[in-house]
Amino acid sequence: MNELAKRDNGFTNIQTLKEWGAFAQQSGIVPQGTSQHQAMAIIQTGVELGLAPMQSLRSMSFVKGRLVMSVQLQLALARQRGVKVVKIDEKDGYCGVTLERQGEEVSCAYTLQDARKAGLVKQDGNWDKYPKQMLRWRAIGDALRLLAPDLVMGLLSQEEAEGIEESVTHSQEPEAGPEEAQAPSCDETPPPPGNTKTTNYKFLEAMAAQKKRVGNETYYGVLVGNGYEHANLIIDRDEQVKIYNEMLARPDLAGVSS
Repeated sequence: MNELAKRDNGFTNIQTLKEWGAFAQQSGIVPQGTSQHQAMAIIQTGVELGLAPMQSLRSMSFVKGRLVMSVQLQLALARQRGVKVVKIDEKDGYCGVTLERQGEEVSCAYTLQDARKAGLVKQDGNWDKYPKQMLRWRAIGDALRLLAPDLVMGLLSQEEAEGIEESVTHSQEPEAGPEEAQAPSCDETPPPPGNTKTTNYKFLEAMAAQKKRVGNETYYGVLVGNGYEHANLIIDRDEQVKIYNEMLARPDLAGVSS
């Protein structure tokens, strides 16, 4: 895999993509059920956006057969190209945002009623527990697609993709049972010992231990409160340290029966 960085006219060599796809599956970087070809598509999309393969694999995934990108990454890319957050107006069950780029402004709003109509609000789900944060990122995502479609390539966020009625599925993953369906769609567990370790391995390993210590509700509350759905979307080292320290400050629930 010594040719992994080789590119040809902005496109990754097909053999390189295959090697990266296999690497992504074997290392546990991508969620279980992600096919090699899906991992290859994620990497190639990242190349076209100017991202390194690991950034792409941690920030993009497939939902209902659709390639999606976290809003956090969308905003980071947009800010590099001059997009500014002018205003965020948050009220109970409502968030409105205004973004500006080269003198042009776009305002978008999203409400909890909109989320319910889209089928996003489920009991004990993130929209039910953390509506303020979820509304904020949804509104930002809507505004970005209007103001900077060239930067996000029309990609939806995970929440938007989940709200679209699925007509054709490309996933090979079996349908989840009642309990599994309520679990996060992305596996936070790091790859087992012996597998190829990534630069994000130690962070995910530490976060997995914290998840077990504080419980799911507190764990995902901290993540969503910082604008992230899952720990493997946290790429910046300083952000990792900040969120991990915040997790450490939470009370230890290990061994406490419900």
